Amino acid sequence: MEQIRRIRAFKAILGRHDPSSLADALDNFRRDHHPDVEIEVFERIAAVFRAEVGARRAVGKEEELVYKAVLRCSLTDGRVASVLSADPSLKGLARLERVIERWHASR
Repeated sequence: MEQIRRIRAFKAILGRHDPSSLADALDNFRRDHHPDVEIEVFERIAAVFRAEVGARRAVGKEEELVYKAVLRCSLTDGRVASVLSADPSLKGLARLERVIERWHASR
């Protein structure tokens, strides 16, 4: 049940930016061979997202771009070029480098 609590916690932070429902997320993690590793990744995404959104006082489009940037960091090697290559819309995010620095520092 600890996993369920952890999933609920990061889902609460990522809110409307994470399109999967809580039920879908729980089902997906149940099927995962290493759910704790994946949960840790999403906890990290949520922590970096919350810190960056709070520092920027980001709302709306900027908040969405921060979420995309953190997600792309988790799916790439976390370099600016890789993140931008994965999602060119992030060129519109000021201080993208700071998001990436937060991602690397969160390890």
